[in-house]
Amino acid sequence: MRPLRSDPWFQAFAILAVVSAGVTAMNFVPGLGGARKAPAPQNSTAPDSAKQVAAGAPDSAKPVTVAPADTAAPKPVPAPPTNGPAPSTSGQAPTTVANKPAGTPAGAPPAAAVTKPAVTPPSTPPSSGGKASKAQVGADSGFISEVAFVDAKNGILVGTGGLVARTTDGGITWAPSGPDLAPKIRMLTVAYLSPRDVLIAGGGGQMQRSTDGGSSWTFVERNSAGLIIHLAMRDQQGVAVGGSGLMLRSSNGGQTWREVRAGVSTGLLFAAFVAEDTVLAVGKEGMILRSKDGGQTWTRIMAGTTKTLAGIAMLGGGKGFVVGDEGTILETADGGATWDVVTAPTNVDLAAVAFGDRNRGIAVGAHGAIMLTEDGGKTWRARPTGQNVTLSAVAFAGSKTVVAVGSKGLVLRSADGGVTWQ
Repeated sequence: MRPLRSDPWFQAFAILAVVSAGVTAMNFVPGLGGARKAPAPQNSTAPDSAKQVAAGAPDSAKPVTVAPADTAAPKPVPAPPTNGPAPSTSGQAPTTVANKPAGTPAGAPPAAAVTKPAVTPPSTPPSSGGKASKAQVGADSGFISEVAFVDAKNGILVGTGGLVARTTDGGITWAPSGPDLAPKIRMLTVAYLSPRDVLIAGGGGQMQRSTDGGSSWTFVERNSAGLIIHLAMRDQQGVAVGGSGLMLRSSNGGQTWREVRAGVSTGLLFAAFVAEDTVLAVGKEGMILRSKDGGQTWTRIMAGTTKTLAGIAMLGGGKGFVVGDEGTILETADGGATWDVVTAPTNVDLAAVAFGDRNRGIAVGAHGAIMLTEDGGKTWRARPTGQNVTLSAVAFAGSKTVVAVGSKGLVLRSADGGVTWQ
């Protein structure tokens, strides 16, 4: 009898079994021809921070450097040459990594080592190409609420993310100069008492005081934790206004504050001293309040409008202006006791107004609107900025240098009294 393994039928079945096993293995072992197709990777949802910054940046504003932004992607590392490791340009030793394939048994020798060159992030942030970027003003997405100058060189701006920045060159450059605040704190207002004494305030019950021009800050205790939207200071007297008719008063340069009942529940947006004891406050629904005793008691003034009023500028001698929604401009010649409507060449919401002297004034607002007057507010004309973002505040640093700030970290500066802007 022939051995079974030499039988032709046995040999045929053996060959067929080997072929069948090989096909099965090809369906399950990666790397073999005809292997099962790997599942497609999931779509990445990681944000492209560089694109996000560019999309949110204004189109033509001059960049304002405050803090280096960590938005730049590291430079790509070239593949090492085949005859040796790539040289390190950072002064750091290259890192050698053993390239051991997955599934290699323990104790097995690794495959050839692959040398990865050391990577050093760029030492300076990339240029924004002449376009203002929110990342250049603060780490936050960047709404700058207010800016103030104490002289032609020194000023402070505040905004979202606890942003506080200071300039010493008339607004050309800005440097972080704030207290250590929680990222969600929004600072809304800044007011100088003197070149060294300055106050900032905003959400979360925050009020901070500096006695060295903004280099260091001390938290100011107060009984009310309401939202402070604007501070007005004159000598040692101060008035703070805010949401739901909040009114605070200080008589010692902002060291302590007490709440005052103004008899209103409407949000108040701005306050300004007319004279030593005369103060004005404006807000929603056409609200104008006037005090003749330094802010202790208040009287409502009817101005014939229900538009939100957001900014005040007093020129001295009782003359002043208020701006608000839908291009509203009001003028007073008697310290705020009565008001007249001024025709404006716009119907956009105006948020702030400031004067460099009795003739030259600037009003700013939505859609990058800037209105200029050179005749003491009798007539106003629009000035182009190339921006379509909200401008929230404006301040003069001298008679001709003007700085306007707003959303998306935008800082605009004019060196010719508001005629042209960068």
